[in-house]
Amino acid sequence: MTLPRPDDFQEFESMTLAALAQRWRSPNLQKNGRPGQKQSGVDIYGADEIGRPVAIQCKNFAQAPKLALVESEIANAEHYKGKLNTLFIATSADHDAKLQQEVRLLSEKRVAADKFAVAMIFWDEIVEGLALNPQLMRNFYPQIHLPTPATVNRERLLASLELGYYGPFLWDYVELLYGEFGWMAQEDTDQLEVILRIVERRVFQLLDEADRAVIAQSLAKIRTGCNKKSKDRKSWDHVEDHAKRIATRVRAATTFLNVVEGNALGIGMSLGTISIRSDDKPAKAARDELRGRIEALSPGIDGNAVAAAFRKVQAKRWGYQWAPPVYHCVERQLRSLPA
Repeated sequence: MTLPRPDDFQEFESMTLAALAQRWRSPNLQKNGRPGQKQSGVDIYGADEIGRPVAIQCKNFAQAPKLALVESEIANAEHYKGKLNTLFIATSADHDAKLQQEVRLLSEKRVAADKFAVAMIFWDEIVEGLALNPQLMRNFYPQIHLPTPATVNRERLLASLELGYYGPFLWDYVELLYGEFGWMAQEDTDQLEVILRIVERRVFQLLDEADRAVIAQSLAKIRTGCNKKSKDRKSWDHVEDHAKRIATRVRAATTFLNVVEGNALGIGMSLGTISIRSDDKPAKAARDELRGRIEALSPGIDGNAVAAAFRKVQAKRWGYQWAPPVYHCVERQLRSLPA
């Protein structure tokens, strides 16, 4: 639908603040002073979705502003007191490809010169932010009644997380616990049975009958193969084939899950990959992206607890050291959600 755009610049500023606080899950965004006070080109300041210090200049224009105005606001923001990663110019105008390209190229030059970046925010993105919260939308548009999001199913989210963390990596666990082609490693092989039971339980919770039957059959083959007293290369190849069959089914499970459950499954797979297959912990950009996905699982997720978990493992060097504490933090957060 096409929503009427605000006539008053102060209302547009309030809408921008509310919308971006929702989009970025950033409750510390706030207005910079009040009309008439010196603002150094900054109407709103705070942190974006990954904690970077940002500023926003609001322009309630019917038409997209010219590059000269953007450059003028950049010059004003150069006098802003405080650390600044990005200046956003928010406008009530529609997207403009020419302006977007000009600002993008200008931003790249600034970043290369070790100056803060600059980007545009257009009307559609502000509306999308308001639409994330039906009550917030009604605050600005009382005539609009959006459906309230469905209650998150805690048990299905937990099941999705666990299935993603263990399901695609059964062959990795077999290799870890048994060693190559049957040589016993030092680890307790009973751990494999625990993992197989977790996968079996979660598959029966989440997937349809056809997938359940195939995976149950493969789990039984893995158990039989690992429990054989005499194992040769062919035996282990058989186990590997069935473990990989399960991995394929689990990775395709997002087709049968809703968006939030699919996100939980993906987070589990990401953490499982880091734990089992990555030598080093992920790069900072990947860690930030993963943290954002975790916090987006549910409004009930405690962002402070997630941030604390990421800080706690910051000094860890190896993937197998880094991922399990983060996984257990996500698991605790999901278990704390209302049933």
